[in-house]
Amino acid sequence: MSENDTSLHAWEQFEGSIRMSIMFGGYERGIRNMDVARHFKLVDTIEAGDSAAVSAEISEHMRIAAEAPMGS
Repeated sequence: MSENDTSLHAWEQFEGSIRMSIMFGGYERGIRNMDVARHFKLVDTIEAGDSAAVSAEISEHMRIAAEAPMGS
């Protein structure tokens, strides 16, 4: 499990909503949203420790995630 308590807590707060959105969006959109490389990019940015870059990457990550269930 994560050694980053902040990230872990954030995931626990959103987990149910995210899972429901993936299920509602269907298989194709769910697969696109759960892309491993997309998540590694987020993890790598967090590990680099640049808070401005993390903020920008999380915003972009969530923008893409929000579009997937809607069919964009």
